[in-house]
Amino acid sequence: MDVLKRLLPILTGLLTTFGVYFLAKNFLISYDMTLLTSMSLGLTLIIVLMSLGWLCSLIYGRVDFVDLMWARTLPLSCLPYFLSQMNLDTLSVASVLIGLSVIFSPFFWNSFSKGVYIYAYGTISLMIIGCSLYAGHVGLLSWGLVMSFITVLMWSSCLELAIRRKMHPVEDKRYQGFRQTFGPLRYWWFSFFQVFLLQGVLLWIVSMPIHIILLSGSLNVYTVVGAVISLLGTGYQLLANHQLYSHKIKQPKAICQSGLWKYSRHPNYFGEIVVWFGFMIMALGVSSSYITMIVSALSFLLIVFLLVRVSGVAMTQDIMRSRPGYEHYITSTPALIPKLW
Repeated sequence: MDVLKRLLPILTGLLTTFGVYFLAKNFLISYDMTLLTSMSLGLTLIIVLMSLGWLCSLIYGRVDFVDLMWARTLPLSCLPYFLSQMNLDTLSVASVLIGLSVIFSPFFWNSFSKGVYIYAYGTISLMIIGCSLYAGHVGLLSWGLVMSFITVLMWSSCLELAIRRKMHPVEDKRYQGFRQTFGPLRYWWFSFFQVFLLQGVLLWIVSMPIHIILLSGSLNVYTVVGAVISLLGTGYQLLANHQLYSHKIKQPKAICQSGLWKYSRHPNYFGEIVVWFGFMIMALGVSSSYITMIVSALSFLLIVFLLVRVSGVAMTQDIMRSRPGYEHYITSTPALIPKLW
């Protein structure tokens, strides 16, 4: 069983490598893809990946690794368009890198130790960034496309590795609560709709600006400014997650009120909002119609609503209210926007 556990990710990675190469070579390369086609293929891919994630959850007996899938699935949903812009040489390299990333993916999150997973996927992400920069340098891909893709990948990789770093041997309390509420006898199938499919649809909606940005491939002042804002938000979120993780190692029961957490109660969510604000700026800067501009703005508002009212600030506060001193922390520290004075 242990041997199979180790071999399965490798075999899956090899099959993915050949499968991506075959499908892209025969159906995607040089295909003149529209925004509607890209988003339709993206939705199909998201549903397939989330369905596979649900099947894995039945094996693992936990669903909280869907948070890893949220981070990884978004750039993958844009993969069909990205592959359509390649030639056979770049497609070969891309297929290998995709296969490697599947080996160290949310589907096999517990097949490797936390450290191996983090360093391996971090290295693969850097390899992908390096290959993208080279493709832009030699003119195989437009610099606008390269910059946009790297910005998305940086956010995705940093978020996924931060989530993997803080995962516990037992299921996250939020999902344990869902499991108790709906009952274990029916949660195995209900979780497909309530956790995986729902998050997949929400992910597809909030990813719309990314499709708009990538299909444009434009490099202008809006895409540069938006990319800088998103990268700053990624760095802010990464630092906040690192500070919280370090604090929990030293004082697992105490409330973190140092570093960025001294200026707001949810700096990680603030950083996430900044990331998506940057994506919205990029999308607005390349939009060719009022429809795409409205879609970009609504997608940003949706992610803000989800982070503030649904899965982020509100849910965290409900869990943390019982901690000693948290009520004072609420009254003395703003929720999102840092108080710098």
